[in-house]
Amino acid sequence: MPVSTLKERVLWDLIKCGIRQVSITYSKNKHKLRNKNTFEKLRVELQQAEETCDQNPTDENIQKRESLKLRFESHNECIVKGAITRSWVNWYEQVRKINIF
Repeated sequence: MPVSTLKERVLWDLIKCGIRQVSITYSKNKHKLRNKNTFEKLRVELQQAEETCDQNPTDENIQKRESLKLRFESHNECIVKGAITRSWVNWYEQVRKINIF
């Protein structure tokens, strides 16, 4: 294989690595911001729905509150599952490092 072709391949691999690194960082930041905003928005909406239901307990208000509560709990459950998975992965990597040595 000619040296120039090898240099081009290495350069292309470095460019791909840089693009991947930037896009992963961007995705993580966007995801964190979206999750934080969604969680806060749901929390505020649920709080308002509970206040409305306390003041005027109609079937419509109660149904809206229950719907928001389910969405909030579902969102919270996804966050907890993600934390559990990340914790398990970290534990596995540490155990693997210890077993290598």
